[in-house]
Amino acid sequence: MCTRDVFFFFNFLQFLTGTAIIVVGSFSLDKGREFDILYSWVYITLSAIGVASGVLTIIFTSVGCIGAFKEKKSTLFWYGGLELLLLLIQITVFVLLIVYGGEVAELVPSWMRDIFKKYGQGDDDLDNSLNDVQEALQCCGVIGYEDWKEFPYQGVSDGCCVNRFKDCGRYYFTNPYQPEIWETGCASAMKDALSVLLMILSGVIGLVALFQIICCIIAFAIASRIKMTKSQSTTTLYYNSGPIVTL
Repeated sequence: MCTRDVFFFFNFLQFLTGTAIIVVGSFSLDKGREFDILYSWVYITLSAIGVASGVLTIIFTSVGCIGAFKEKKSTLFWYGGLELLLLLIQITVFVLLIVYGGEVAELVPSWMRDIFKKYGQGDDDLDNSLNDVQEALQCCGVIGYEDWKEFPYQGVSDGCCVNRFKDCGRYYFTNPYQPEIWETGCASAMKDALSVLLMILSGVIGLVALFQIICCIIAFAIASRIKMTKSQSTTTLYYNSGPIVTL
């Protein structure tokens, strides 16, 4: 297998991992829209950067393949430079996911409490969003269902009920016929869901970064070989066509 074939192979792997980044990042953004009331802007921003990185990866791999196929050294040098730039961006995102992901997770309970306190205070959109999130994650309250004792709403939200219906959780703590509710807190459920998404996204970004390093090295090698070959061809052509002077 020649150098160009190896380049095409790793570029194809890079194309697949770039596609995977787009899929995972898009899924994360979709979850962000679904749980917008509780979803941290940090995760949404990092997911968006991941999607953009995946799109650029696919574009750059296409450029690299065209350059290698047509043996355009300038295209390959541009490809290698852009890949290195993209690699730096992806490494930055990877580090942010690792370093700040845990810190943001620790802040989840605090800003979640501020949101839960607003439940039942006349904001129907907020109420519906909180109910949907708790029903989807099968959770209730921030740390646990007893958090609702600290909030202005009398009882637990409708989304806490296993069988959800209008006002099913109202006056829950004083109701002698308490409905079945989810008891796990939403903070831990949300952190678990986000941690899985970020772990997958980090792993895929790390994998594509490895392929980018390999492709950059091969691209520069191919471009240098093309430059050297053309230089030798030009030199040979000059000597073959030039005048022969005999002293």
